[in-house]
Amino acid sequence: TVSCVTPCPELKTQTTLPSGVMKCVDSCPYGQFRFRRRDGSYVCQTHCTGFEKALELDDGTIECVVNNCQDPTPVLKLNQYFSSGYQCVALSECTLPQTTYTSDDITKVCVDLCPSDHLLIDIGQAQPMCYTNPVSPNPYCTSGQFININRNNQIECVESCTGNKILRRFDNGTKICVNSCPMNQQQIALEDYTYICIDQCNIGEINKYDPNTKTFSCVLKESCETSSFERFEMDSGDLICIQKCSDSLVHVDVGIDIPICRANCSVSQPYLNVDIIAKNYSCVSACPDGKIHINYGNGIIKCVERCPESKFMFRKDDSTANPLISIGYDSGVVSINNSNFEGINRLVGNGAVIECYLNRSSGGITIYSNTIFVNCKLKYSFTWEQQSVIYNIGSIYIFALEGAYHQFDLRGAIYRTSVSSYFGKGLFFETNNPAEVMRRSDLGIKFGTIETNPQINEIYLMGIESSQKWLTIPLQYAVNNVTNGIYHLNNPNTTAWKYEEGKGNDNDYCGWIRFPCATFGKAVIRSITQHPEINSENANGRKVSI
Repeated sequence: TVSCVTPCPELKTQTTLPSGVMKCVDSCPYGQFRFRRRDGSYVCQTHCTGFEKALELDDGTIECVVNNCQDPTPVLKLNQYFSSGYQCVALSECTLPQTTYTSDDITKVCVDLCPSDHLLIDIGQAQPMCYTNPVSPNPYCTSGQFININRNNQIECVESCTGNKILRRFDNGTKICVNSCPMNQQQIALEDYTYICIDQCNIGEINKYDPNTKTFSCVLKESCETSSFERFEMDSGDLICIQKCSDSLVHVDVGIDIPICRANCSVSQPYLNVDIIAKNYSCVSACPDGKIHINYGNGIIKCVERCPESKFMFRKDDSTANPLISIGYDSGVVSINNSNFEGINRLVGNGAVIECYLNRSSGGITIYSNTIFVNCKLKYSFTWEQQSVIYNIGSIYIFALEGAYHQFDLRGAIYRTSVSSYFGKGLFFETNNPAEVMRRSDLGIKFGTIETNPQINEIYLMGIESSQKWLTIPLQYAVNNVTNGIYHLNNPNTTAWKYEEGKGNDNDYCGWIRFPCATFGKAVIRSITQHPEINSENANGRKVSI
């Protein structure tokens, strides 16, 4: 039956059809998502593009906006008297009954405070939303359940996080399924496989973990050694200040971000084997194929794929030294589809999974469909000004000579990772002429897809010019114009990965908030080059936005 109602039932969403008819639908049409208004109602809204997010203005209209607010006015605030409906204000101008909220992409917005029995949650819109606790008045779900915001932007209790979401533990004890930690924080996996998000420590400091409160603090390395705490080196080489184990137990790295206390293995099963994927560990009589054993000196003999950062590996063979797939200049066509590569770490070569060299006579490489790369890592080294430089890079390395720029297509590659940040964790691309490669790159789709939050994870896809290897270039910045035609320079506060120490770099791709130019002159040249329609001599009104 068909009837006229107002508003739509709870599980349906209001949308306006091309004919102008307003209809309550079970799911939004293709190209739209379920937008949550501040009053808790929903409406179907066209997806925003690039770095834009959907924002509900005071008059109820919804617009896609880019939050470019920066110091000294870093907070976006609604203002119906402005032509845009919003403005950038100083922190002091966001006053009660409103508060400043920092989103996961570290942009700031002025929002109304939630009632005490509600939760303020970032759901990927320009403003966070207030949600009623799913089990009121208890702010948490029942034992063994966690809070999740589902695909319909509704709050619910779940027994496990699905997809790529992680279970984040907040300081007040609330556990919520989230996509990732905020971009300016480090993601730490705890012994119960929940995650917390912490600030980076300063140089000379290390993280100190309190197992009772499940919180971290930064302390000087020298101050850690006490009667109850000690320093422990993780297999990654990171140091952590951790509470000492009892006399019969020792600390062991089992693949999470803090060590656990456990007893040594038995004589009959002397090796401790950790399964990172299944997230379990056990004592075995022999290490599995592809792993070697290492004696840590505290009674623990562990099966590992590679030695910890502070140790070197002595091998009887090189079975895991080189990339899985090596493609030379004289190779034929290589096609990879519907595959999954996870946890591949290599010691020699370039690219943990694929190392590819292309010239004009090469067969080339294609990845057309559903091929996933997760947590793959390898060290890329070179000499610059008589200094040895090492980059941690990821799954795929491609070196393309002139004439070979059309001989790769990775549009079916999907890059995921949960490990710490490193350059080109998905793709690391080297060439003598990056500008020409970008011109032929079909707006970046040939590089593959960053699975989560590409606007703040540009470091997944990186490139270098062979003559300037010291400068890593975000590939998605190289194939797109800067947002809103506004070119940024020397912006260390928002350059998360600190290319050249956050000072900005004068090159043919600079001007982004997170990849700024170093000088005013270069920013002007970039604007003139990319926007000739407003910068040419005969243009009607010349404008340069810096």
